[in-house]
Amino acid sequence: MAVFQFLLFTTLKNTDLHALSAYEALTEILGQTDITRIRRFQKWEIAIEADSQETAQKNLDFVLKNSFILVNVNKEAAFLDKIPDFNASESMLVQVASQLPQNHDATIERIRLKTGVSVYSLKKYLIWEISSPSVKNGTQHLWDHAVVTTSRQQGILVNPLYETAEII
Repeated sequence: MAVFQFLLFTTLKNTDLHALSAYEALTEILGQTDITRIRRFQKWEIAIEADSQETAQKNLDFVLKNSFILVNVNKEAAFLDKIPDFNASESMLVQVASQLPQNHDATIERIRLKTGVSVYSLKKYLIWEISSPSVKNGTQHLWDHAVVTTSRQQGILVNPLYETAEII
């Protein structure tokens, strides 16, 4: 058996109130009027044990179709490997992780019990997609003024006290 890695991005099919609130706060309260769109995704890094890449892919598809553990297909959309409609020249992706250790053993066990699929490891991140024409000139301004919270007037998407963030 070998271990095969997959990236799964999920997002709400309907209006994401967290993303809408972040957009409104950044543009209306913090004055970052060059931001044109904010989207929020969950990113899952999934490692599946299988005999081949094809079998691992089929197992992942089976998990996604037969359980609501990683994605609830009634209200969420799922995308493998990449975020849809992402334009790197006009957007930046910020990956946020808790500084607390991740332990998804219970989720891995639930997947195994529900589907019989052997998940080797599982990691979960929050992804913010921030669209702005200013990304063409670099991401430092958005990072400083929109992403990392440093005061009541700067940043809201990441709390540096208990989260880490990086541009991906």
